[in-house]
Amino acid sequence: MSDRHHRPASPSIASSSRRIVGSTAGAAAGGPSDSLPIEFLEAVAVDMAIKVATENGPLAAGRALVDMFLVCSYWRNVSASENLWEILCNCLWDSRERQIEISWRAKFVRFHATLSNFRQGKARYLTLQMEEDDDEDFSVIRRCTCLALSNEFLAAGFYDGAVRIFDTCTGSCICTLRHEQDYVFGLYSSAIAGLCLDNKEVVYASVRGSLLTGDIGTKKCTSVYSGNVIEDGALISFAGSKTWWVGLYAGSPGQSIRIWSSETRELLYRGGNLLDDDAMLGWRTFIELADHFGKVRIVNDTLLLAASRTKLTIIDLETHGTIVNVEWHQQITIGALDVACNRLLTVAMYEAAQILRIPALDELCKLEHVLAADDYTKLIGTMNSRHALLTSDPGFLNVWDALTGTHLYAFREQVKGIHDLVANDMFVAACSRDSTVHFWDFTAPRSPH
Repeated sequence: MSDRHHRPASPSIASSSRRIVGSTAGAAAGGPSDSLPIEFLEAVAVDMAIKVATENGPLAAGRALVDMFLVCSYWRNVSASENLWEILCNCLWDSRERQIEISWRAKFVRFHATLSNFRQGKARYLTLQMEEDDDEDFSVIRRCTCLALSNEFLAAGFYDGAVRIFDTCTGSCICTLRHEQDYVFGLYSSAIAGLCLDNKEVVYASVRGSLLTGDIGTKKCTSVYSGNVIEDGALISFAGSKTWWVGLYAGSPGQSIRIWSSETRELLYRGGNLLDDDAMLGWRTFIELADHFGKVRIVNDTLLLAASRTKLTIIDLETHGTIVNVEWHQQITIGALDVACNRLLTVAMYEAAQILRIPALDELCKLEHVLAADDYTKLIGTMNSRHALLTSDPGFLNVWDALTGTHLYAFREQVKGIHDLVANDMFVAACSRDSTVHFWDFTAPRSPH
């Protein structure tokens, strides 16, 4: 990927860190710095890093910490405290990962380098290879329908009902999960409509409305809910979190949304008319390859964002269905819609791509230089905590700063016909209509010390 679009940090970052460090040093000037307890200096470092990160992002916090440790040799010794780096990792970064044999300081440095790589477009690119089945029909049903990403695994759902799990460290396919096939309602009734990852468990839903869990370690699947196509219609989107599972259905008036408790696996809510006007599109998904016309996303485990082609609805999950906000647009590009950190990426027909604040849906920024495609419905997008990504045919994937809307760079690799796109702060994955799963790894090398 090219880093020619990378822009240096604003001078205000350095000045703000010097201001905070200077004021802290001044507060300690009443006596020798080596008389201050180590715990006090650790608390000062954490407070300063959080303030700078809030203003200018985690990369600026790393530079501010370096400034702080240059105050004197005693302050520099604080940088050897593993307790300090553990707190900083938990405050500034997502430190949940299986790699635990490195020091907390080394982990902080690696996270800092990983974000720097993401800002500059420095990634390792792979096309992922799948386990092959001798008796498998290599037809359109081998195409990938949806993706889910964690720090450890990438899960990919397919039209044939299979869910393939890839290791994010090696890119290898470590297992394939399958549930009982049933094409009685059409060739694509077992297609995976959505999935989510929780540690070593993957939760996924098929177009026919069935909800299942799969254990990555044992490669076993368990049915949670058996879909009733006649009563429910087609399930077209699914999302999950630690507390909730949500399905979006088209084909049964007044029953567009289902909400389950992920702990008890009990169906808590059934209702809503979001996709009543798209009932026929729902029924056609059993026999045709469908474009995106509805999507659900869970926001911070408390809110549900559900979207049709013309309507956005935000629902309070804790009250199982109370509508918090409703917004109308000319034409919402469902494939480009995604959420992260109380922010919504959305594109409407004849409008610029925007980042909106949830739940008020007021505009935070517009994305610079969004390339207009002949058909806006072909736009596919995703977000992580700091970046927004959008692609459209002929396959150029671009990255923006999700806080300012500034365009950062375009991926070097051209991927045509992207159907789904996911990202977190370390990885990006995409599946294309030629059955290929693409993977970009931005992580910095792990240190053994």
